Amino acid sequence: MGDLRNRGEGTWGLVLTHSCAQRAEFLRNNWAQWRDIFYKQPIDTIRYRGHRRGRRAQFGGPQSVGRLSLGVPGQWEGAQFGGPSQWGRLSLGAPVSGRAQFGGPWSMGRGSVWGPQSVGGLSLGVIRGLFGGPRLREARVSSSVCSLAKLEPVAPWGLGPRPDVSLLLLLSPHRNYFGEKVALYFAWLGWYTVMLVPAAITGVLLFLSSFSLFHASQISKEICEANETIMCPLQDHQHKYWRLSETCTFAKLTHLFDNEGTVFFAIFMALWATVFLEFWKRERARTAASWKLYGWDEDQEELAMELLNNPAYELQKHQHSYLRSSAILIFSLVLICLLIGMAHVLVLYRVMVTFFFSHSALPFLEQRLTTAVVITGALVHYIIIVVMTKVNKKVALKLCDFEKPRTFSERERKFTIKFFIFQLFTHFSSLVYTAFFLGRINGHPGNQVKIGGQWRLEECHPSGCMMDLFVQMAIIMGLKQTVSNCVEYLSPWLTYRIRKLREWPQGRRLHDPNLEEWLKNYSLNEVNIFSLFDEFMDMMVQYGFTTIFVAAFPLAPLLAFFSNLIEIRLDAIKMVRLQRRLVPRKANDIGTWLQVLEAIGVLAVITNGMIIAFTSEFIPRLMYKYYYGPCSRGSNVTADCMTGYVNHSLSVFRTKDYKDRIPSQRTEHVTECRYRDYRNKVDYSYSSEFWFLLASRLAFVILFEHVALCGKIIAAWFVPDIPQSVKNRVLEEKFENLCKKLRLSSRVTDV
Repeated sequence: MGDLRNRGEGTWGLVLTHSCAQRAEFLRNNWAQWRDIFYKQPIDTIRYRGHRRGRRAQFGGPQSVGRLSLGVPGQWEGAQFGGPSQWGRLSLGAPVSGRAQFGGPWSMGRGSVWGPQSVGGLSLGVIRGLFGGPRLREARVSSSVCSLAKLEPVAPWGLGPRPDVSLLLLLSPHRNYFGEKVALYFAWLGWYTVMLVPAAITGVLLFLSSFSLFHASQISKEICEANETIMCPLQDHQHKYWRLSETCTFAKLTHLFDNEGTVFFAIFMALWATVFLEFWKRERARTAASWKLYGWDEDQEELAMELLNNPAYELQKHQHSYLRSSAILIFSLVLICLLIGMAHVLVLYRVMVTFFFSHSALPFLEQRLTTAVVITGALVHYIIIVVMTKVNKKVALKLCDFEKPRTFSERERKFTIKFFIFQLFTHFSSLVYTAFFLGRINGHPGNQVKIGGQWRLEECHPSGCMMDLFVQMAIIMGLKQTVSNCVEYLSPWLTYRIRKLREWPQGRRLHDPNLEEWLKNYSLNEVNIFSLFDEFMDMMVQYGFTTIFVAAFPLAPLLAFFSNLIEIRLDAIKMVRLQRRLVPRKANDIGTWLQVLEAIGVLAVITNGMIIAFTSEFIPRLMYKYYYGPCSRGSNVTADCMTGYVNHSLSVFRTKDYKDRIPSQRTEHVTECRYRDYRNKVDYSYSSEFWFLLASRLAFVILFEHVALCGKIIAAWFVPDIPQSVKNRVLEEKFENLCKKLRLSSRVTDV
């Protein structure tokens, strides 16, 4: 069951909303109902309170129930009411002074699918109905239940009596106040941030080394010098040809992210993800062992709390309904299809915006058409992410309600998986389209695929689609790490300030300093079961951006590193200064999030392999270098092996084959134009080079995935999950316990 005595001296407070006379009158007239509430009414709505500002919590002591307070000041202090002796003394003036232990999950009441009816390891029959019971709420007596602690002053931080936020970065004080679950979140976040350092350094070095090829790339030189290469119109409504040399700058920028170093960095990040997880498992094992929670079992703890609260508790066995599971699967697939449909909405948006921007009176939009479309599309995608995140959470909760999990921990696992899958499709569906479908399903000049028969799909730049993917990722991830972080901190800060001004006006003072401090902290923002969950989910999404599409955005680890430095500080300030204290919960791991991280690692290997094979120009350049270029024949070794690659990668289209004649805006008559594809000149069917490249791309994906996954397996095997020191410590404890049992058994036998 684990160690149940590692929690502390806490207090519970009930904040009342009516005046003293009204509250006392309610107690006198409804004492019989109050007594029934003690025994019969389940918890319905419970809100709990945070710490006191500028104080440090100390914990320790056995589970017991002391005096109960209803927060009524002044003349009612010391009043007592009759009742069962086990309730102790019921007073109306002092804070609840009792000793509480927190070992299990938070519950919302009997019959609730959130879990056992307990507040951590706190088994108080008084809580059943007294705090937030329906009759108290109907009488408008109770407002909130608060989880407090015995506090002592600490040194001031800054200019005012602020808490020492840096204490949260040390696990022991953090664990003692917020519990192991919150402490493990900060431990994992700190470890993740430290491990981002080598990934960020490698990404920056790769990016800087690419600048050496900014002017030296043979492909960029050919594009910049292609003054005589006439390209087909990118859009039907533009009705004009253009020269390939007009995209010289874009080609140079694309080569910064699409070069030979991309393959190395993708393999490096696959191994990095494995090493990060393996070393985190070791760190987690050391931390859990130091907390004496190495062998702690959450399911056993929940059962123990159920038995403590209700000795007649009947075990709820595991059940499975294929009908319910099928319904949940079908509904989940429907929502996933809806999320994928959002990507199609973005495609339609980009096509329509391209049309309107091309007809804009602003020359800048017409000249920077592709860039403007990509940027605005990324902004729209971010707005969709913000909206759908709220929808995904509600849908995942409803699915969990329908599934009826047996315990709180089981519900938490199922909810985590569902919500993460929905978030995965929400954040990455548009990126998948840009990476693997943009410019590949639009046909060829004279026979383009059109939406509604009039809007032609976008095409990639002759240098590829990597630049589009990079810009979209940079904008979405940048907004997630800046705007979302600002809203995450400013929203509770503004709410706290407004509540403080509304509920605690200036000049208001109470005679009881404890009650004054209590009511001041009542103005802090409420917390719920999602307070820590949302923090984990944000980090999982960031980890996905850092690994899944890192081949197209090598600066993602650097951006994540600086974001996490701020995130750790903001989370600490928010939990200490702006929110009520989270109910402490035991934990010896980050739970289902570890499986989520492992799934992201595998998905990252597959995605990066496909990006290198299908999105970048790595495979076509490699095939040209060794099969079609000047170096393939073994002659003319003085020339660059990529000479002629641009001309080789462009197909020819006869302008007379256009259904509608396109006016040439040029002095010379254009008979042929070029476009990016591998097609025959006669009938525009796919050429033999196309099929050879397709086979080479598929072979590379298989080879890359096997090499990367084998590297991950070897790294996981080479780095043990549990350090030898932890294994030896656990072995010594087992040996000592066995010796004690044997000595005790021998004494009993002698007697």
